[in-house]
Amino acid sequence: MLKFCASRRSWASTLGIPASLGLVMSAKLTEAMTISLPETKSLTLSLKAEDQILKKVKISDVVSWARLSQHPETQSLITG
Repeated sequence: MLKFCASRRSWASTLGIPASLGLVMSAKLTEAMTISLPETKSLTLSLKAEDQILKKVKISDVVSWARLSQHPETQSLITG
């Protein structure tokens, strides 16, 4: 899961999540916005998500991530 914050002074944030988790997370996180990102067959973030992530990074003040998969494709996405 990736977290994008548009302003350091605001609690408003958007969570980037694998597409298959979109409906569940939207229902559970009523105060957070989510963006569904392309995923691997193992349901982890895919390299295909790179363009969407970079667009979001450009308009965010803070980007953080937690509990990302050790899946090789997801690791390549994060490490570049």
